[in-house]
Amino acid sequence: MISYGLTADELLLVYLTFLAQEEENHAEYFVKWFSNGGKSVLKDLFESLKEKGIIHKDYNPTTYNPDDIEFNKNFLKGWLKLSGELGRELFDAYPPFLTIMGKILPNYIVIYK
Repeated sequence: MISYGLTADELLLVYLTFLAQEEENHAEYFVKWFSNGGKSVLKDLFESLKEKGIIHKDYNPTTYNPDDIEFNKNFLKGWLKLSGELGRELFDAYPPFLTIMGKILPNYIVIYK
């Protein structure tokens, strides 16, 4: 991702856009960011992402519909690869089992509602 030269704000907007898409269905994070100052920089950030080739140049940033934003396929491949590598690194950093009060348990938590 370093090759794209993303700023922290651009990276945040990309992440919030992925979260707001129908697959994840968490638009509330984008709404919170937008209402707390994001509105003033949204258009400039989209223009910058277009210039860097992260999103397609034909995207019209006057309206925000996360499902209409088309990302560059090479960017998406790199994003997914990096996500997988970071997930593997985190998984490998922790032991697969924990010892609690003398009992050995798998290292995951199941939450029941």
